[in-house]
Amino acid sequence: EAREDTAIGADEMDVSVDVRLNVNATNRYGGPKGRMPATSTNNGYIARYSGDGAGGFRVQLITEVNGIETVLNTASVAGDLTNFHTIKLEIRTVSKKVFFDGIEVINNTTDDSFIGNQFAGIDTRRESNLDNYLSESP
Repeated sequence: EAREDTAIGADEMDVSVDVRLNVNATNRYGGPKGRMPATSTNNGYIARYSGDGAGGFRVQLITEVNGIETVLNTASVAGDLTNFHTIKLEIRTVSKKVFFDGIEVINNTTDDSFIGNQFAGIDTRRESNLDNYLSESP
């Protein structure tokens, strides 16, 4: 996990990163993270791309509070181990959306945690490559 040193300037944000997985497994992943506080990388929203444990691929919207993760939504996606895929986390007051290669796959309108947090970053663990990170205020 990593966090930018400069705040985006708003708690509404778009954060994206291109991810290529090298292994299809639930504990090998990558994706953007948003609404992080200035003091920690262990709190915020995560859009995570990984294997699904059954040979397929998935994207999940996760909240992390003091290092404890809770999966809010999961969507199956047409991933692979060859190509980079763009994972985008769009955070608004009324919704949290996750896009896979430009297609909306998750739209959560029930959770609005971490209001006021203005930092973004990446979430990654082993066997994944990340490129083209972007964070911005809409």
